[in-house]
Amino acid sequence: IETDPELDRQIQEYHKTANVTGGDHSTPWCSSFANWCLTQAGYSDIATHDPAAFSWNAGEWKNGEEVDKPFYGAIAVMEYSHVGFIYGKNSRGNIIILGGNQGLCRTGKSNCISIRGNPLSKIRYIMKPKGYVIPDKDFELQDFDINNPAPTYEDTH
Repeated sequence: IETDPELDRQIQEYHKTANVTGGDHSTPWCSSFANWCLTQAGYSDIATHDPAAFSWNAGEWKNGEEVDKPFYGAIAVMEYSHVGFIYGKNSRGNIIILGGNQGLCRTGKSNCISIRGNPLSKIRYIMKPKGYVIPDKDFELQDFDINNPAPTYEDTH
């Protein structure tokens, strides 16, 4: 969880990819985590380098474009100002999001890196890098037995 010293130090590294100086777990870090992931995968040149979740929106993310259907690995921007990666779906039809700064971790209100179900209706934008051709198989989301409560603004900030 984010208050563990090891993850707190790592969150500071996430923030560096989003141009946040002096940030730690007390600064919202979902966008910083997404930026770090793209940087680690060799795509630093297309990341937003912005700490705001809505920096990944259509019209804001200059290197991204919106798609109309969820696919494995897509960047999902939730209507409550949170961002993560589409990982799969669950039996309720919710989209499973892999993200940082997501609540319902081991203890209390601390957040962590986790996967959580999210109703498709709460996803405002489904994004991909411009020019990325989505393989057909990536639209076939894997089913996971994850039926925890959907995230909210309160447990992602």
